[in-house]
Amino acid sequence: MRLFNATKANCSSARYSSCANSADKRCQKHGKMRQNYIRLFAIVFATLMFILSVIIATLAGNPKIHCGLFNQTIADVSRKYSSSITPASQTFFIWSIIYLWQVVWLLYGMSLICRRRSHHYLYVFPPILSTTFYVAFAVNNIFTIAWTFVWIHEMIQVALAMLAASVISLYLSLYCSFKNLYKFLNLLYKEDLGTDVWLMRILVQNGLSFYATWSTFATLLNFAIVLNDSGGINKNMAGTITLGIAALFMLLWFMLDCIILDKYVRYTFSPYVVLIVAFTGIMVQHFDLSLHPRNSILTCVLLVLSALMLLCKFITVTWLHSHQPIIIKAPIYALPTTHNMN
Repeated sequence: MRLFNATKANCSSARYSSCANSADKRCQKHGKMRQNYIRLFAIVFATLMFILSVIIATLAGNPKIHCGLFNQTIADVSRKYSSSITPASQTFFIWSIIYLWQVVWLLYGMSLICRRRSHHYLYVFPPILSTTFYVAFAVNNIFTIAWTFVWIHEMIQVALAMLAASVISLYLSLYCSFKNLYKFLNLLYKEDLGTDVWLMRILVQNGLSFYATWSTFATLLNFAIVLNDSGGINKNMAGTITLGIAALFMLLWFMLDCIILDKYVRYTFSPYVVLIVAFTGIMVQHFDLSLHPRNSILTCVLLVLSALMLLCKFITVTWLHSHQPIIIKAPIYALPTTHNMN
């Protein structure tokens, strides 16, 4: 069986080399390289939607520069519809980090348009940042813009739906990135693109995971507000329910991260950092054992649990990186077909 698998792998590798060489000769013959105009449009569209989203968020957050577009700010509405688990205002500096991180990986993605290997532009093949990836990110920004308007107009339930939709679209972008990087991992190393593997992991995957985790947390905060405002549940109980859901999400992700999805998400640490920041913000703002002991204790437990998860993740990845490198498990080749370039 081992001999059969080795023979199959060698044949597959030979097929890839033959196909790649044929493609190179065709490109050399015609004097040009293949472009993917649909993906180019998706890259530009996603970038423009992100810029627009940042502009709208900036206008909605500063009453001095709203240009008459809004009659109140995001913070004004947040004060009207506060919850028992809304973190301290200083916590929201995290948005600056989120925006900066997205800018960096978007610039990296655009740099692939100008780079090539084996007569393929790197934005075309291998398609780590696929068309679907960029479209999903653009959709996220569209929903984020929609959330800003409905939130400022105090349409709390609709705002919850907009946030949930934006989070789902971020998850789709992450799915595309994780899946494609693993699929083409060996090919990237073969093409001497090991640096790009780490840039994808650090800039794209950790950056988007950072964003997605905070957006998930924001969705849970919005859910707590809806429970209180529309569901008639008091603030403390709404906070307890929401923290319980957050705990379930944390445990589910930790199991998926360390057991089931390890080969895809091994080097993704940023979700745990976001959780630590979020629960620290809640502790600073609401920790009071005399007024609401249940939520104070639960938040403290979740903060400690987040820190332990991050520590466990770091120790586990350090060992696995040396003893079980992902490249051994990854597919041996990927044919540069038209299907793979879409």
